Amino acid sequence: MSGANDFWYIEISGLADGIYEFRVYADGTVSETRRIRVDTQPPQITVLVYEAGEDWINWTWENPEDFDYIEVYLDGEPKQITENNFFNATNIESGNHTLKLVVYDEGGNEVSLTFYASAKPQPIEILTIEEVMVKRDTLEVYEEDKWVLVEYETIVEKVTVIFREGNETGYRIKHRVKVLETNATGYSFWIIVNVTKDIVYSTDKMILPKDVVVIEREPVVGLEIPDPKKGDEAELDVIILTGVEENKFMKGVEITHVITRKGSTEEVKMDIKESIYEKTATSISFEGEKVTEKTEVTVTPQPRFPVTRIILLVAGVFSAVVIYIALKKRT
Repeated sequence: MSGANDFWYIEISGLADGIYEFRVYADGTVSETRRIRVDTQPPQITVLVYEAGEDWINWTWENPEDFDYIEVYLDGEPKQITENNFFNATNIESGNHTLKLVVYDEGGNEVSLTFYASAKPQPIEILTIEEVMVKRDTLEVYEEDKWVLVEYETIVEKVTVIFREGNETGYRIKHRVKVLETNATGYSFWIIVNVTKDIVYSTDKMILPKDVVVIEREPVVGLEIPDPKKGDEAELDVIILTGVEENKFMKGVEITHVITRKGSTEEVKMDIKESIYEKTATSISFEGEKVTEKTEVTVTPQPRFPVTRIILLVAGVFSAVVIYIALKKRT
């Protein structure tokens, strides 16, 4: 302990993160118990989603427990310092925008996170032109000793999307899953749509519901089932605006299923991208697939002789037998 007169202090290093209690003893007296938090880890934002219109984007997120405040930047310009868990950008140009959050916690740690979103025209109506594929099956997804068994249904449709400014063609993917069994409680189960750049170059050409997370803008998106349990259901419904031919589209789209640990948005995105690029995820490829829900015409092999001919033949044999018996009686 160091100090003099009324000011004394002690330095202790190497403490693990956590909450510690201390008392001071002096001249036979004891101070009240004080608490101090040791925190060397940067704060984490675990969930971030957004909604967008033609000239606005609304981001929302979950603040960490020990956070202090957040600096918000839009397209590189400082916008506000806030303790809220949302930011609304209004009267912005249609197109791509970047949100940067610098998050500070009570321990003075900070982390900088960057997210992307697009303000774009919203569809007035979506018209289904043709059903391209329907596929139903079960699959089991593994991550080390964790697993999830699901049944799924995937529907791919050709669509025309009507906007106020005009129409665009594309494909709609509806992928539904139901958890049959799992031991991945406490983890997250993700449904991922991965599209090659020769189909669309970025998520700007995709229509996404608000619960879908952009994993990568070029273009990978996902839907999370947090803490999966038996009976949980989810549907990922996305539209990809492209005019490519059906065969090319089916080759360029893959649906992947991933189990991840819970963590910050950036950590989860990194885990998902590693699973996709290292081919350790469980994927469904549509290359060569066609509609499975169609009426099959069963062709019954024709008999060697027509039925009428067989009946006549039998009748002829019967007549011959009768005639033979009658002749035999006369003799």
